[in-house]
Amino acid sequence: MAQLLPEKLKKAKRKPKPTVFDCSTCELDKTCHSPKMLPYGEGELGIAIVVEAPSQDEEEENLPLAGKAKQFIEKHFKEFDIDLDKDCITLNVVQCRPPKDRDPKKTEIKACWDRVDQQIKEFKPDIIFCFGNDAIARILFDSPGTTKVTATHGRVVPSDYWNAWVVCSYPPSYFFKGRNNGGLSKLVIKAIKDGLDKWKEGYKSQKLDENSYNLLTDLGEICEYLDVLRHYKLDIAFDYETNCLSPFDKNSKILLAGFAVDNKSGVCFALEHPEATWTKEELETIYNRLRMWLVSDCSKIIQNWAFEQLWSKVKLGTTIQNVVCDTMVREHVIDNRNGICSQDFQTYVRYGSNYKNDVEQEKLEQTPLNKVARYCVNDCKYLWKWYLDQNC
Repeated sequence: MAQLLPEKLKKAKRKPKPTVFDCSTCELDKTCHSPKMLPYGEGELGIAIVVEAPSQDEEEENLPLAGKAKQFIEKHFKEFDIDLDKDCITLNVVQCRPPKDRDPKKTEIKACWDRVDQQIKEFKPDIIFCFGNDAIARILFDSPGTTKVTATHGRVVPSDYWNAWVVCSYPPSYFFKGRNNGGLSKLVIKAIKDGLDKWKEGYKSQKLDENSYNLLTDLGEICEYLDVLRHYKLDIAFDYETNCLSPFDKNSKILLAGFAVDNKSGVCFALEHPEATWTKEELETIYNRLRMWLVSDCSKIIQNWAFEQLWSKVKLGTTIQNVVCDTMVREHVIDNRNGICSQDFQTYVRYGSNYKNDVEQEKLEQTPLNKVARYCVNDCKYLWKWYLDQNC
């Protein structure tokens, strides 16, 4: 026991993690020469440029963007007749220089967030250009998927939080560290052009009506709906909600099945969700109608066909016929970067929706039926919209 005492005392002396993040928990302002750099620029065109923490160049000039980094960004905006100082404001996501230009810590980024958030809201930009992982991660803080620049570079994300378009790209330093500047510069030029094209159109929310869904609870209605759907001539988005990833799990269940024939309306019904009250015979009746639909000639849109196919084989003993599109596979063909093919990522970067955050996907079985139904129908409606946009 005596041997354990010093370790216990050592643990007891550890400082508790802060629950509030501000300058007092960060203290970078005490180690730098130009603390709490303010946004710079006149911002006449409503363009905000958010960059990472200040480096030595920025600290020497007491500006959020200076030296080679400013010259690089300034050069590419000039190609579109945008004056960095007159037409834009520039600000840092961390507004004090970290020692020796190290990457800022997560706690330091959090400590600055209230200031940055307020500054951007006061400016009310129509478009925000983010350069670097830290800038992207904070501006797109509500993303349900990755915000890494390797996945988000070139994306023009609609953000209802900012009521503005958000453009993502690499930090300027990425382009002048012994790399092929000419080839890589084209990436920045395209990102800026795509962002400015959206900016000229004006900002408009891209979200669907996420509170619109139809949960069928009557056996006759469900059978009739599947019979009608079986002869439907247009494409149908389809999705299962399950309680786990593998149908081979001994407790695996298909909780709901959902459908959408456009991006405005969708229908779902419970199968093995705990709030479903089917008898074994009634559930088998629904399964039989569902099997008939799965093998029908009507065109089906699926995100991750392999997942739905495996669950159909194991739980229903059938395959899915006439799948006209697997949006995940198609997205991989369109853009083969890692981590970008999931529906939560695509729904967010394309439409600014983070409805995927409304539920814990590992706990769908414990989630109220109406909430899972809303989630399921949104999966189907956004899947249909994603498919339509991939066709363009």
